[in-house]
Amino acid sequence: MSATTYDVINPATEQGVRTVELTSQAQTDTAIDRARTVFEQWRHVSPADRGRLLRRFAERVDAAVEELARLEVANSGHTIGNARWEAGNVRDVLTYYSAAPERLFGRQIPVAGGVDITFKEPLGVVGVIVPWNFPMPIAGWGFAPALAAGNTVVLKPAELTPLTAIRLGELALEAGLPAGVLTVLPGKGSVVGQRFVTHPDVRKVVFTGSTEVGRAVMAGCAQQVKRVTLELGGKSANVVFADADLEQAAAAAPSAVFDNAGQDCCARSRILVQRTIYEKFLALLEPAVHAVRVENPQLDSSQMGPLISRRQWETVASYLPDGAPVAFRGHAPAGPGFWFPPTVLAPVDPHDRAVTEEIFGPVVAVLPFTDEAARSGWPTTGPTGCPARSGPTIWAERCACHAASRPATCRSTATPRCATARRSAASSSPGWDASSGRMRSTPSPTSRTCSSRREGEMGTAVVRRLVDRVAVITGGASGIGLATAHRLASEGAHVVVADLDPVGGSAAAAAVGGLFVPTDVTVEEQVVELFASAVRTYGGLDIAFHNAGISPPEDDSILTTGIDTWRRVQEVNLTSVYLCCQHAIPHLQARGGGSIINTASFVARMGAATSQISYTASKGGVLAMTRELGVQFARENIRVNALCPGPVNTPLLRELFAKDPERAARRLVHIPMGRFAEADEIAAAVAFLASDDSSFITATEFLVDGGLCGAYVTPE
Repeated sequence: MSATTYDVINPATEQGVRTVELTSQAQTDTAIDRARTVFEQWRHVSPADRGRLLRRFAERVDAAVEELARLEVANSGHTIGNARWEAGNVRDVLTYYSAAPERLFGRQIPVAGGVDITFKEPLGVVGVIVPWNFPMPIAGWGFAPALAAGNTVVLKPAELTPLTAIRLGELALEAGLPAGVLTVLPGKGSVVGQRFVTHPDVRKVVFTGSTEVGRAVMAGCAQQVKRVTLELGGKSANVVFADADLEQAAAAAPSAVFDNAGQDCCARSRILVQRTIYEKFLALLEPAVHAVRVENPQLDSSQMGPLISRRQWETVASYLPDGAPVAFRGHAPAGPGFWFPPTVLAPVDPHDRAVTEEIFGPVVAVLPFTDEAARSGWPTTGPTGCPARSGPTIWAERCACHAASRPATCRSTATPRCATARRSAASSSPGWDASSGRMRSTPSPTSRTCSSRREGEMGTAVVRRLVDRVAVITGGASGIGLATAHRLASEGAHVVVADLDPVGGSAAAAAVGGLFVPTDVTVEEQVVELFASAVRTYGGLDIAFHNAGISPPEDDSILTTGIDTWRRVQEVNLTSVYLCCQHAIPHLQARGGGSIINTASFVARMGAATSQISYTASKGGVLAMTRELGVQFARENIRVNALCPGPVNTPLLRELFAKDPERAARRLVHIPMGRFAEADEIAAAVAFLASDDSSFITATEFLVDGGLCGAYVTPE
């Protein structure tokens, strides 16, 4: 190591990996000047071409996932399972933002005598400063949206962990991004990072790191009224009430804090336990901590790797002076490497540094509390102002935390009426899933607030019952699927739209801030990838709405309908539901339950209501399958229900009835409510079946038909 180079060290072995040239201030200025020049070209690349280049970049990253993961293991000591997820997340974030260039819509604002027209334009050069704890995903969250908007990016990786960022920069060039659009500048924060703050041509700074440095970055940017985005430290907690499922809470607690060796701003490094069950919880926690596999991070079985450096090891050790109240410890390898065993402190003074400060290591403090009032009165910040970054995760049988004003996530073991926790390590299912790795927040994090308030949207009151739940919607590009995507997103869900229509599907996903996965639901491999994509992106699956279907005009009487039409309708309307249920259920089992809603139809109940033999039979099959699955998986907390809409005012129905107005009139006569349903009304029924408000409803036929199936004659 010298003033101009840095020796990258493998934290698991303390062996050298590579020597990296450090960027000087003069070289930083040159890179910024070049980025400023290239910006004038990049901003004028057509939106479609810019999106195409970002997709190529994503494809290059996808092809290099294993290479990047192995590089991160060597550089950062991350477990291979985590590192594969992190590399895949860069790919997914690039894919997500590749749709943005063609959707940077402005606004038309009426004014006296005309309209004002607004445009969304790029800023120029964006400086991204990345920390060492999650080098790949945090880099991607910074550069992907900036590039999509037409900015150029100069990126400074952490001095300790530059290798994957350097490789990502190379992959960008291989994908065809012009030189200077994304420039990676390894170097010291006091040199490169500081120059991002002070250089007038850097128009925005994105910084992730400590609260102390973040304050300095904000102050420096303020001198030039420069835009800044900060993601700083945190100090979150698990809160366990006496009526919680203690076995589940204790089994999940280690992954909540020991993921990435505790080097995570979302780590639940405090566990607050109601006093009456404090000793029992500790007894359950101890074997769970001992079970954490701290070993060579290259092994697929590894659940925790080393700390990043000797300096970080010493920092973490400083929270455990002689006489520290260590209740028990897990295991860690002896010999070379910055290994630190999972450590539990109990009992601990609420004002101890380990309780109030961000440790950034595998140390958790367990504290008793008597009631909610006593718990809320404890200190929540230390000298650095560390907040409870994502709010506490609450474990309780009956959760009343919505009555409070603080942010929270909820892991109720019964029927929570507030946000269920995102599947981060802090709230994963019992045990540790090393194969899938950890789940981080999405590129545009949303507030994880526990709330039962109603919010007006398009004049309709919406209850946020689905906060942070993950929903897959097939046939989501239009009609009922599109309306449901909007409804579930408005209730707080992460929505994955699946459809054969790439334009409509991408637009639907973009409109709700979700993920689009082009899918032919009759092809098993694509169905498998659909649910895998949802799990990779959002960490799990909670809701599966199987809505894809067809009703071709050639489907008529059994005497005139050809066998090819019959087979195609059965394939799309029935076999696809079979495939989607088959591959959704294992993910719901891993999640501890969830909801499947299969779209059937009122015709499956009425039979002879239409002359569409293939369609009617396929929807009858959906009803039969739904009843079977609803009963089979009821005791695994997986609810399976069939939604049976009546005629719905969708583009497909309007097109059909425009060709045959008499048919529309005949249909209307038989609907007691005298009108067709709106797609939003069907979506509201889906949201109900997806939520815990329907917690005791399964294996049912849920009619949303305006009274059609219940009527012998209409009121007329």
